[in-house]
Amino acid sequence: MIHQDPKNPICPKQLKQLQKKALQRGIMITFVAVGLLSLWLCIAHQFGWLTGGVTRTTAAWIGQMTPAVSAWLMHRIGQGEGTFYGFRRPTLKWLFWGWILGIGLPSAAFGVTGMFGWGSFASSWSDVMENIREQGFVSLSSDVSVLLVYALFSLSVVPLLLTFCALGEEIGWRGYLLSQLLVFGRRRALLLSGLLWSVWYIPLVLVGQAYPGHPVAGLLLVFPFITGVGVILGHLQLSSQSVWIPSLAHGTFNAQMAGPAAVLVSASSPVTGGFMGVAGILVIWPIALWLLWKQ
Repeated sequence: MIHQDPKNPICPKQLKQLQKKALQRGIMITFVAVGLLSLWLCIAHQFGWLTGGVTRTTAAWIGQMTPAVSAWLMHRIGQGEGTFYGFRRPTLKWLFWGWILGIGLPSAAFGVTGMFGWGSFASSWSDVMENIREQGFVSLSSDVSVLLVYALFSLSVVPLLLTFCALGEEIGWRGYLLSQLLVFGRRRALLLSGLLWSVWYIPLVLVGQAYPGHPVAGLLLVFPFITGVGVILGHLQLSSQSVWIPSLAHGTFNAQMAGPAAVLVSASSPVTGGFMGVAGILVIWPIALWLLWKQ
C-alpha cells in the first residue's frame, strides 16, 4: 500500500507510473483468477460436483479460493511486489457491523422484492415451510421450534462457517488487490476493485451458479451488483484494517440467501428479486454511494 511522505511527496509522473503498474497488476490478478475459476468449474461440471449439497458446497469453496491463489501467484512472480493488507485481529465493533450489514442488506432486498411485486410474502405457515424445503431442507418437520432453530443457525452458525469460505475471495480482492489500487485514491480504488471482482463472476453466471436460467440478464446485472457490494466490503476492510470483517459480511450475505428473509419472501425470478437481483441493487447502491461520498 502506498503512503505519501509529506516531506517527500510523489511527483505526478511517479504517481502515474505507480497507478499504471497497480492497474496492470489488478488486471493480471483478475485474469489469472478467472482462468483458475473457469478451469475448476469445467472440472467440477465434468464430475457432476456442481449439483448436490456437500459436493456443490465443497466445489464452491474451492472456487472461492482462486482469488487468493491468484494474488499469491502474482506476489511471487513479482518477487514480493505488492503487499497483503489488513490481517490484524478484528475488533468487536467491526465484527458487529460486518454481521449486521451481512444480515440487514439481504433482508432489505427481500423486503423490496415483496413490496415491488417481484415475489410473494408467505401468507401461511405452510408457505413458510414450503419455502424452507425449496432451499433444500426437505426433511424438516413443520414444528415451530424447527423454524426457530433454522433461523438461529442461518443467522449465527452458517455465517460463521461461510466466513471461512469467503476468506479466499476477500484475501484476493480486498486483502491484496484493493491495497494495490489505493494509489488511485480511496474512491476509485473501491470502484475499481469492485469492478474487477465482478469480472471474476462471469464464469459463475455462464454456468448458472449465479442468476440460474438467465445468463444474459445475469451478465448485465452482475457488474452493478458486485461492484456495489465490493464498495461496501472494501470500506469495511479499510476501516477495520482486518480482512476478517469483509469475510464475515460476505459469508453472512451468502448465508442469508437461504435465511429467514428468504423463506418469508419467495422471489419470482433471480433477475428482479432476491439479493443479487434488481431489488438487491436498489438496496446496495444508495449505501455504496454514501460510503463513496464519505471518503
